[in-house]
Amino acid sequence: MNRCYHYSKGNGFWDLETINGNLLRLVPEQMKIGNLIEKARKLNNTVEEYKYRESVNVQERLVASKLMLICSEAVEALDALFNEGKLNEEVADIMIRAFDLAGYLNMDLKKEVENKMTKNEKRPFRHGKKC
Repeated sequence: MNRCYHYSKGNGFWDLETINGNLLRLVPEQMKIGNLIEKARKLNNTVEEYKYRESVNVQERLVASKLMLICSEAVEALDALFNEGKLNEEVADIMIRAFDLAGYLNMDLKKEVENKMTKNEKRPFRHGKKC
């Protein structure tokens, strides 16, 4: 956890300029949390339609559902942030959902995070992006 944070901080992803740029790009001021929730619901409906296509296997359907649950927890975390909710609890929910999915997929999550961090640490500052 600390390694992930220190990498992100050291590579500019916690700089105020970057954060402001991301907020402006991802969450425009005029966009209310209700709009984010509505977008998540529409995306969930798309996933629901996808899940019931006969050409999609059962594992893909289950994984799609679990990924949407992670997204919904992220929206709840945004809601908590903007509306003085329990942000720590919502971040924990995101992790619980991610651990649940990793368990279903029989992933060695510690190994995957280590491998990804090693890869990320070789990338340039901000991965060559402005924000």
